[in-house]
Amino acid sequence: MKSLVLGVGNPIRGDDGVGLVVAERLCVRLGPEAEYVPFSGTGFDLLGWVEGFERVVIIDAMVDGRLGEGECARLDPPRPADWHVDLSSHRGSIVDAIALAHRLGIRMPGDVRWYGVGIAPPDDYREGLSARLQPQIDRIVEQIREDLDENPRVADGAEPRPAGATEPRASASGRWRGAT
Repeated sequence: MKSLVLGVGNPIRGDDGVGLVVAERLCVRLGPEAEYVPFSGTGFDLLGWVEGFERVVIIDAMVDGRLGEGECARLDPPRPADWHVDLSSHRGSIVDAIALAHRLGIRMPGDVRWYGVGIAPPDDYREGLSARLQPQIDRIVEQIREDLDENPRVADGAEPRPAGATEPRASASGRWRGAT
């Protein structure tokens, strides 16, 4: 399946760059039908990149406390009825971009999947992942690859769940609404 793999994060904010590292390695595992794009812009930049892809895979760090450090979960976007479009070109999230595409009738790939990787809040500027997170990257990549292979497209409005799980995982803080 022709896939666009977006790694979201800031490579000079330590573990915030985990989405970039995981996405790049996942793209290699998926083979020649996958294209890796390091993503650090606004969500609206996404609209020009998705054309011609059957699937979009988005990987980002999460610091909201719902995931432990190094834990990976598939994150389902809000339902279209819950979408709010923020038309600021300075802070539009990926969710905002998909909502705008939906409202404008722009065709998006049929399979858009988000994955979050739990990290501790970044507190400094440094390149590279922490010694705690780095050894977990191969496991995270494999979890996502297996989830992509084994599970059909996810239903709208579900809660975060461990990648590869078949039942939603309970969440105390509500839906994930966008990139960190």
